[in-house]
Amino acid sequence: MRLVVFGICLLGIYEAVLGISQIFGHSVSNHSLFALTGTLSNPGPYGGLMAVVFAVTFAQSLRESRQVLPALCAIASFLVLPASMSRAGWLAAVAAVIVWAFYEKNLCTWLKQHRLLAILSSSALAAFFVGIFFLKPASAMGRLHIWHMDLLAIAAEPLHGWGLGKRAFAFGEAQSRFYSEALRTPSVISLSCCPEESFNEYLSLAVELGVPALILILAILFLALRCLMKRESPLAYGLVAWMVFAFFSYPLSIMPMVILLAVFLGAAFSLEEGAGRRIVIAASAFALLLFAGIFINQLDEYRQHRKAVDSYASSRMYLRDGTYDLAVECLEPLLDDLGSEFRYLYDYGYALHKTGRYEESNSILQRGASISCDPMFHDIMGKNHEALGNYEMAEREYLHARDMVPCRLYPYILLMDMKASQADTLSAIEYARAAAALPVNPRHAGMQGLRERALSFLEHD
Repeated sequence: MRLVVFGICLLGIYEAVLGISQIFGHSVSNHSLFALTGTLSNPGPYGGLMAVVFAVTFAQSLRESRQVLPALCAIASFLVLPASMSRAGWLAAVAAVIVWAFYEKNLCTWLKQHRLLAILSSSALAAFFVGIFFLKPASAMGRLHIWHMDLLAIAAEPLHGWGLGKRAFAFGEAQSRFYSEALRTPSVISLSCCPEESFNEYLSLAVELGVPALILILAILFLALRCLMKRESPLAYGLVAWMVFAFFSYPLSIMPMVILLAVFLGAAFSLEEGAGRRIVIAASAFALLLFAGIFINQLDEYRQHRKAVDSYASSRMYLRDGTYDLAVECLEPLLDDLGSEFRYLYDYGYALHKTGRYEESNSILQRGASISCDPMFHDIMGKNHEALGNYEMAEREYLHARDMVPCRLYPYILLMDMKASQADTLSAIEYARAAAALPVNPRHAGMQGLRERALSFLEHD
């Protein structure tokens, strides 16, 4: 167990030093918009990682006061946590400390003996939670909206879920139904979005696998937590922080967080020291050989995938230059390797659309739409149908795209143009008015251009 804590300390100190170096400009972050990311691509997951590290090292440093490394790591991770601006990370760290105080310091008894301090502490904690919400209120409301749509998706398929990898598709379908079933207020419409993540792993698991699977997973997590608590392991507080962070973010998409979860579960369900040592060694050796075999078997496939990713990145220059024939020529051979990547499927489908291969384009775009909640798939499928003269299908796709994210102007403009081309002036004017009435970000040139097209159409008609 000490070796595991030592490894977490090394990870935490490295990430903290790198983060501090990025803050002061000595190192470059992995995101153009944020100065602090550590080795990750975003400050949010970085904050979650440092919260988990802080929880483990904080508990270990107070339990073993002679150990310097855990104390240094706890201090270092605590210093970079505020700079990450990860509210989920802050909540995870606070939750771990509160659980530690209740379990290790009998906080419940202390609060009963000091009622005034208990009231003040509770008030401060409530103010902290309120402050976190109002730190980024728009972001917090957007996250609540995402959870609402995920809950609607769960309600539609509660038992077996929508299937692995189908969360984004389920989100898009739920959001489409939500906005098409009733007239929503502008403030509710402004919350519509197409996120790649659910920002709640528990809801995401329920959407994909169903409620029974979620209950089983939660049972495993709480059983692991109970085992670690019984062993008085500092890893228990790391697991608490991980579970809280998972309620507000997506740690299963972050490799270091996945590894930490595996470590926590392995430590929780391992045999007691001295019990069944030969069984443990044999099982570990077998598992190591098994994973080594799997790794070697998948190595060629991984290399092929990386080669395809690099080829895809290079081919995007043809999309930017508008040389779509060359783009199709480069993207077509990558379908087998990148057929589960929605960005690739959109770019390939769009290139086929621009070269006039409308039916092939729809086939690829439909495949991408089944794993994404981005309405642009349906916008381009609608344009393909319109080019083929299937106006009814085109309108259906445009309307579906509108309902998926009703705060976007593009589906309205496509409907306006199609109705105008069919001499259905009244419908075209209706869609133009709807587009002109939507709020537009003044810093978004593309949205401003679409709004000007709608206003120009209304002026001339």
